[in-house]
Amino acid sequence: MSFKTSSLALVLSLLATSAVADLIVINGRYIVAKDSVRGYFYRQSDQRTVFDVRWNDWSTQYRCEDEYDRSRVEAASLNLVLQIGDARAMDFADFLESEGFVDCEKF
Repeated sequence: MSFKTSSLALVLSLLATSAVADLIVINGRYIVAKDSVRGYFYRQSDQRTVFDVRWNDWSTQYRCEDEYDRSRVEAASLNLVLQIGDARAMDFADFLESEGFVDCEKF
């Protein structure tokens, strides 16, 4: 293999590796760019916590049985950003459970 061919193969493999590193599998089904994933917490009228996660043109919402607590939501939001940055895959129901939210259901 010539030097040019070897160099080109190395460059292409580096580009492919960096492109894969910027993708994440969401809920075991969707492969999306990490920078397209957005998560929002808000309080419903009955004071329950809702987590709304969006990526590309899709969104999923989880309603949790917890009362809205701003400090917990801020901590979970920060952890979401950190975990998405490091993860290759993420399940949001598992994420919410790991953050201590109770009985979160998709709706």
